[in-house]
Amino acid sequence: MKKTVLTTALLLGVLPGFMTAHQRTYGPALETEDSSSREVRDSGRDVTYRNRLDYRYEFNIGWGGFPVLDATNFSNYNFLSAPEVDFFVPGSISDIYSPYTGPTYSTGVLSAEFNIQFKKWFALGLQANFDGLWATAFSSETGERMGNCGGIVFSFLPYARFTYLNRPVVKLYSAVGLGVGVGYRKYDFSGFDSTIVYPSFQMTPIGIMVGKRLYGLFELGIGTVYFGCRAGIGYRF
Repeated sequence: MKKTVLTTALLLGVLPGFMTAHQRTYGPALETEDSSSREVRDSGRDVTYRNRLDYRYEFNIGWGGFPVLDATNFSNYNFLSAPEVDFFVPGSISDIYSPYTGPTYSTGVLSAEFNIQFKKWFALGLQANFDGLWATAFSSETGERMGNCGGIVFSFLPYARFTYLNRPVVKLYSAVGLGVGVGYRKYDFSGFDSTIVYPSFQMTPIGIMVGKRLYGLFELGIGTVYFGCRAGIGYRF
């Protein structure tokens, strides 16, 4: 009986110390595990924030640039030449007596774009462009006005845009597009008309967008659509 009481008392005395030692040994490990889990979760939230797109879609309209290819196809000697006549081939003596045109006017390139932003640095879009050219034809013999000659051109280009400076308000980018152009020209004084279909290519070495949801843009471009500058306004959503 005395041995039993002694053993029980001994266990009761040792057990609290054993539990305290156990907590000291394993307690910090559990705390470290919880802290590590929090760090992983916080890191995941940081990555999600960095990759989050403020806006997925955007639409813009613009104007500008000089339509070099269209002017070549629709003005001066080529404006009045038949489609089978090669470009830049000197005319014959009889061309001296053919009608000639006065100054050729253009609307400039009017464009509209719709873009889908896949990454903060990468977007794909579709650009539609229009420009019109017209001039007055005169008789080489009398100098009298004979009528009008004019043309319209549409081009459609899927394109890719690469943003290399991405700030909340300012973005710098480059873009390249490849598509198709369709032109129609008509001379009302002779009844002649023709349609031209050709590949269309446009590159933007540098462009800038300023603004958040509503923004303005300015870019330098070279290609079959236009050569020079283009400015516009757009909206993100």
